[in-house]
Amino acid sequence: MRISLIVPTRRREQLFREFIHSVWEMTYHKKDIDLHIICDDDDTQSLDYVLATRKEYIKLDFHVHLVKRKNTIQEFNINEDYYNFAARIAQGDLIWILADDLEIVTPNWDVDLITEVNNFSVKYPDKIFTISILDNTKPPSHKLKKFGCFPCFTKEAKNALEKTNNGGILHRGIRTWGADFVNVCIFDKERETPMGFTVFGLDRILELHKKNYLNHKSWHTKQTGIDETHYWIGHVFNQMKLVGGRDGLPYTDTILRDEVPIIVGQLRKIIKEYDKKIG
Repeated sequence: MRISLIVPTRRREQLFREFIHSVWEMTYHKKDIDLHIICDDDDTQSLDYVLATRKEYIKLDFHVHLVKRKNTIQEFNINEDYYNFAARIAQGDLIWILADDLEIVTPNWDVDLITEVNNFSVKYPDKIFTISILDNTKPPSHKLKKFGCFPCFTKEAKNALEKTNNGGILHRGIRTWGADFVNVCIFDKERETPMGFTVFGLDRILELHKKNYLNHKSWHTKQTGIDETHYWIGHVFNQMKLVGGRDGLPYTDTILRDEVPIIVGQLRKIIKEYDKKIG
């Protein structure tokens, strides 16, 4: 089973190198990993260290992508322009959304993941489900049920989501932090939102929550200060809150209350069509 890891990076050489080293050290089936690294087209510094790191870890399968940098808060969309873009190219059986300030901390994580996915696929042979992999980032509210902030998808879930109003593996209407929670609302049986209402989803979420698989080395976990990337994404986050978000989150009630049920309905149709095909 091949696993695609999607990682944007910008001017974080040390953190990026530490992330790649953790992939190398903690992965059992190294030949089954393909890395999709995304750099901005105006950032030769990051491209240089990515290419240098690729030479150091020549046995890892690197795919390096350049995207056009959008330098206004109104245009910038990390989920559509970076993650969804790379996910459409990725050929893995599993696609894991990651970041350059992470490190994998569980040895043989890929064996755990593949075993759990294979077991879960017995219940859901169409393989349209998502995987919540626990990390050490705190949820936006202490009242929320825990979830992994860096979701993993089967290729079947990816293909299905791209046919819905979601527009891609992550909701393209969320341009910054927050798409992870929308994903959880789509795939979990039910989720209480910070706005006080409950969203009902597909009941197709595999939770790997017995241990932390990721260490998030960011200001969220007080391990680093605010660098250029945090500063920029934070600006987009705050701008979205001003436009219509509530309770410190970058999306309106509309996405969770109105759009998620539509996406869930569209996915149910796709699942039903699959069931008809297999008899």
